[in-house]
Amino acid sequence: MHLNEINLLNKLQEFFGVGTVRKDKNSVHYQVTGLKIFCGAEIIIEHFKNFPLQSSKKNSFLFL
Repeated sequence: MHLNEINLLNKLQEFFGVGTVRKDKNSVHYQVTGLKIFCGAEIIIEHFKNFPLQSSKKNSFLFL
């Protein structure tokens, strides 16, 4: 995402309680890596099962 979206990604990280927000030159990324990926993925997947995405990303999620 563009660097100006860092607050949104920080809120996601705070909400899920896992992952990190990384800044590059002009972009920012939220990622869950390492040993926490299994716990993080489970938390995030459960959330989107309970609260389905409403955009084209829904198809990407259902593909999992």
